[in-house]
Amino acid sequence: MYNAIWVTYDHYSSTDEKPCHSRCPTGVESWCTWQRASAKGELALFKHDYKLLPPDVLTAIKPIYEDLSKSTLLERCLGGFNQNNNESYNQL
Repeated sequence: MYNAIWVTYDHYSSTDEKPCHSRCPTGVESWCTWQRASAKGELALFKHDYKLLPPDVLTAIKPIYEDLSKSTLLERCLGGFNQNNNESYNQL
């Protein structure tokens, strides 16, 4: 889950000169176009086709990613528990 949180940060900070796709899912059916190109052996022709987040935005949101990926928070997600419908207002 840690990698799943950081994959978007890495993905949208990646450039053609400095690709950061190590946490993206691999293979030809990946949602990550860089990983698809890698699986097909086409990295020499690959160019990012989306806008990157500006460096000041990345700096501003990095603490949020750090907080969301803290092990103490992630440990609370390990049980796989879901909300009890008998105690939920959302079920109404």
